[in-house]
Amino acid sequence: MTPTTLFDVLWRLRKTANYDDADVFVLGAMTQLDALRLGQSLAIVTDATIAALEAVIAGYLGPQALADLAAGYVRRVAGGAGSTALTARANY
Repeated sequence: MTPTTLFDVLWRLRKTANYDDADVFVLGAMTQLDALRLGQSLAIVTDATIAALEAVIAGYLGPQALADLAAGYVRRVAGGAGSTALTARANY
């Protein structure tokens, strides 16, 4: 058996949600609280992963270059969910 990483788990979750039955994550939970906690936990893992990737990119390009790239993205997708999240993070 090959080693399994967090990214393998996230990939399998995405494949299941996209191509199989996404309801299994909510309806298969023992309680509504369990389903809510799964969603919150996935959001935390995703946010932390993005923060780590942004830190690596900022290390290579510099913080100002990353900020410029993010600002350009926000302008291109103005009003979308991605632009809202980037704008919120840029204010930190």
